[in-house]
Amino acid sequence: MLQQTKVATVKDYFNRWMLRFPTALRLAEAPVEEVLEAWAGLGYYRRARNIHATAVQIAESGMPQSRDEWMTMPGVGRYTASAVSSMTTGERVTVVDGNVSRIISRIFGLYCDVTTGSGQKEIWQVADSLLPERSFPGDFNEAMMEFGALQCVPKSPNCTDCILKNECVAYSEGLVATLPIRNSRKKQKRKMIVETAYCFTNARNEVLLAKRLEKGLYAGLWEFPMASTQEELESELLVPISNVSKPLGIVEKKLSHRVLKITLVRASLEARKKSPHGTRYQALAWYSKRKIEELAISSTTVSILRLLEKK
Repeated sequence: MLQQTKVATVKDYFNRWMLRFPTALRLAEAPVEEVLEAWAGLGYYRRARNIHATAVQIAESGMPQSRDEWMTMPGVGRYTASAVSSMTTGERVTVVDGNVSRIISRIFGLYCDVTTGSGQKEIWQVADSLLPERSFPGDFNEAMMEFGALQCVPKSPNCTDCILKNECVAYSEGLVATLPIRNSRKKQKRKMIVETAYCFTNARNEVLLAKRLEKGLYAGLWEFPMASTQEELESELLVPISNVSKPLGIVEKKLSHRVLKITLVRASLEARKKSPHGTRYQALAWYSKRKIEELAISSTTVSILRLLEKK
């Protein structure tokens, strides 16, 4: 959960998650839909799918006992595998994340680009050399990550009160603002995606939701049917759309590599078949507003629901 997400955001999600899935076996037994529902709002939904797939493998083959074994699990790389193995079994492996890269670059005055493979290799080598012989590896790794998160922060760290300032090359040579080097990290311009979301209601005041395919953006999640044009959505739903209202409002969401700009409208369907065309959605269903809260939906859909409540 903490990958690319702040602790303050994760805290409540984690507590609810552990109440719902207290063991790997309980998680493995849960359908993916339930897992996505518990994850809804955290973003990066592939993480939820990977942790569920990992639980399934653990239920079938047992708990991994080393970093190498953890790295065979879905979506688990060297960093996560090292952290889990060192903290649970005490395996003598180190962890390198953004915090650790920053600490090592500054203390040792390293000019390697930490965004490159060669730069990361150098950082890992130094980290491995620092692991104390008599300490528990998990404690050391946690201490390094916490030190980077709380003391050796990216911008304007309080170096004068730092316990390592006398050993820090960056501090002594005035390079704190320069290190670590990130020359290869170029800011990508987010792609703007402009679409219209349609609110269809029936006689029971239920709304029509569509379930995304199990791949791509918001894979497997429910949302208001949307598309870039009315014709495109009609082709997907296989029915004509009529009585389109004026825009009720606009929802904007910034994702990692794109910006969604979604205009919400009300509309009517003349008829509806059981299944959509399958280019974007795999299923359609009518839901009450109370039932929607129990579904696996994205933060974008939550924003649309809030906008709808005001109209």
